[in-house]
Amino acid sequence: ALVERVAHIMRNPLDNIVSRFHLFRRNLFGSRKIGLANLNATADEVFPRSADGFRKYCSFKDKELMQSKDAALFREFHGEVPCLSEFFLYIQWHNSAVHAMSGGVPSLFFHYEDWSISFNKTSEALLDFLHLEASPKGRIDSFQAGKRYDDYYTADEKHAIARFIDCFASEKTKEKIHLRYE
Repeated sequence: ALVERVAHIMRNPLDNIVSRFHLFRRNLFGSRKIGLANLNATADEVFPRSADGFRKYCSFKDKELMQSKDAALFREFHGEVPCLSEFFLYIQWHNSAVHAMSGGVPSLFFHYEDWSISFNKTSEALLDFLHLEASPKGRIDSFQAGKRYDDYYTADEKHAIARFIDCFASEKTKEKIHLRYE
């Protein structure tokens, strides 16, 4: 078989989208291959590594999306959900992964945040599932928990994001998503 095992790791969507913003910044100003890279500016001048920079990034991404042939699909959520295209990609990725898990292939699902709750237990479960041994040094390196970015979103945006997820995610994906509202 082409795929023998599926390990599906899901991160909270709010944190995941902000992390994608940080990756975009690094790629944009590291490789200089993205359309904005011809700007004579630093990353912090264009998209600061902050909630404000994230908002600028979302405006940029949403403008691209609303000029695309798929704009009508997202019009209801435009202005309410920041980074519509990023949330849509997140949902589609996990819809596909959840679907792959239902194909009879041995699969393991867990949340990224599980590592910060119980690092050793989560790591051992993943290694066991993949039939792998711990590192040759006989220990598993420690985990640097991902940052939480709840404060990058307003309460209204979080509720709009939940509606967006409800609209586009499969039922099985919705069961697995952990979206914080606090």
